[in-house]
Amino acid sequence: MRLRRTKRKITKKKLLAEFGVKAQKLQRRNNKHIALAEITMDPSLYTAAMEGKPEDLKHYTNRFALQFTKNNNTVLHVIAAFGHSHCVKEILDACPHLLRRENTHGDTPLHMAAAGGHDDVVEWLIDSAKELNKTASANDAVRGVSGGEGSEPFKTAAADDGISGGGEGNEPNITAAANDGVGGSVVSGGGCEGGVSPDSVVSGGGSEGGVSPDSVVSGGSSEGGVSPDSFLSVLFGGGSEGGVSLAVREMLKARNRDGDTPLHLAARFRHPLPVVSLLTNADRELYYGPNKAGETPLYLVVDRGSDAAAVSEILKNCKSPAFRGPDGRTAMHAAAIDSSKDAILNELLKWKQDLIKEQDTKGWTPLHLAAHNGNLEAVKKLLDKDISVAYITANNDEGNTALHVATIRGDVSVMDELLSKVPDCWEMENSKGQNILHIAADRERDAATNFIREKPWVNCLINRKDNEGNTPVHVLASKGKDGLQMCPEADMRVLNNEPLTPLDILHRKVVYHCIPFFIYFLELKSIFLQRSRDKSGVH
Repeated sequence: MRLRRTKRKITKKKLLAEFGVKAQKLQRRNNKHIALAEITMDPSLYTAAMEGKPEDLKHYTNRFALQFTKNNNTVLHVIAAFGHSHCVKEILDACPHLLRRENTHGDTPLHMAAAGGHDDVVEWLIDSAKELNKTASANDAVRGVSGGEGSEPFKTAAADDGISGGGEGNEPNITAAANDGVGGSVVSGGGCEGGVSPDSVVSGGGSEGGVSPDSVVSGGSSEGGVSPDSFLSVLFGGGSEGGVSLAVREMLKARNRDGDTPLHLAARFRHPLPVVSLLTNADRELYYGPNKAGETPLYLVVDRGSDAAAVSEILKNCKSPAFRGPDGRTAMHAAAIDSSKDAILNELLKWKQDLIKEQDTKGWTPLHLAAHNGNLEAVKKLLDKDISVAYITANNDEGNTALHVATIRGDVSVMDELLSKVPDCWEMENSKGQNILHIAADRERDAATNFIREKPWVNCLINRKDNEGNTPVHVLASKGKDGLQMCPEADMRVLNNEPLTPLDILHRKVVYHCIPFFIYFLELKSIFLQRSRDKSGVH
C-alpha cells in the first residue's frame, strides 16, 4: 500500500532558516567527528590562477571547491584579484557556488575585482550571477521548491559561519564541509565537476540526527528531499525583485568585515568609471548605506578625488544615493576641500544644493572647509549659490563663521571674496565675543590685520570688547605689539575686566621681558666691581 505524500511549498526564507537550524544542531551534536576542512591551496593552482592560465587550471577542475589560501581565498578570489576575466567561466562552470564565497575578511570575488578596478571581471561575475539566477528560476517554475511531509531540507554538514566566514547580514553560503578525521572531503552545494561523493561527507554513516549520504545535495535528489536545481534557487536567489536578479542584488549588497560593499571598494581605490558604472547599473534600486567607518560610496568617490564622471554615474544610476561621511560630513564637504575637485563640486551643487548648509559634528559647513583650506574657487561657487551660508556659525568651534576661519588662517584672498559677496559679515562675532580684528591680532596674522585696517568699518571693530573685556588693542598689546596705536580711533585707556588698559598690558609685557636682562646686567656689574677691587687690593 503506497502512502500518499503531502507536498508543501517551502519559501526561500523558511528553507534557509530550516537549513541554518538543522546545520547548527548537527554541528554541535557531531563536533567530535566533524571538523572543517583546512586545505591549503596547491602552489601550482595558485600560480595558474595568479598568472591567468586556463590550460593549467583545467588540471584542478575537480579540486576547486577544496582549495583555499590561508586567508580563505578560493581560486575565484585569486582570479578576480588579478583581473583574469578569461578564466572566470572556467571556474564557475565547475563550481558556481564560489561566486558567493567569502574569505577571512568577508570579501567575495566581486569585492576583489571591484577593489582592483577590473571592470571586465566585474562584468563577468554580474553576468554569471544573472545566468545562474535564470537557471534557478526556470527550474523552480518546473519543479517548485517542495518536500515530503516531515522532510528536512538540506541536511548538510556545516552552517554558513563555519564555512564561508558568514558576513553580517548575508544569507548562508550553502557549502558542506566535513572532516572525518582520516582525510575527509568537502561537498560543494552547487556541485563541482568530478566532485566528492556524498558518502564521504560524514564518516561512519548516518547517526541519530546526523546526515545520511542520500540527504546531501550532490548529483541527484533524495526522496522527499530537495532537488539540485532547487538547491541552486536557494543558493543564487531564484527569481527577481523589481526586475533585478536576486542573486545579483545579494552579491552587490554583500558587506565585508569593514562593512564595505564592492562599490565602496571601487570608490575607495580610485578605480575608473567602468567599475562604478557596472556596479550601479546592475541594480538601480539598491541603497548603499555607510560602512562601519560611516563612509558611503558617494562620499568615498568624492573624498578620494575620482573624476566627476564617476560621481555623475552614481547620482544618475542610484535611485536615492546616500551622501554621508564620517564626523557628520557630506560629499559636499569632501568636494570643498581642494580646488582639484571643482568639477565634482559642480555636479553636487546641481544635484542637491541644500547640502551647502549641512554642518558636520564641528559645526562646519562646506564653506567653512573651503575657507580653511584656502579653496577660493569653492568659496566663490558656494557663495554664488547661497550667500546666507556665510552667516552660519560653528557651534562646536567657538561659533566661528567662514570669515572667522579665513582670518584664523590669515588668507586675505578668501577674506576679500567673502566680504565682497557678503559685505556685512564682518559684523559677526564668535562665541567668545571676538570679531575678525580680535582674531587677526590674537593669531598674529599681520597680513589680515593690515587688510582689516584699510577697511572703512575698522573703527567699528577697534574698540569693541570681547567677553573678557579686551579690545583688539588689548590683544595686540598682550603680544607685545602696538601697531593699532597708529589708528586715531584706538582707545588706549579703555579698561578690560582685570581692569587693565592696553598701555598697562604693554608696559607689563615690556617690563616682564626686560627683567631678565636687568638682572643679568646687575650680575655683570657685580662681577666687574669685584674684579676691580681684587686688582686694587681693596676689600
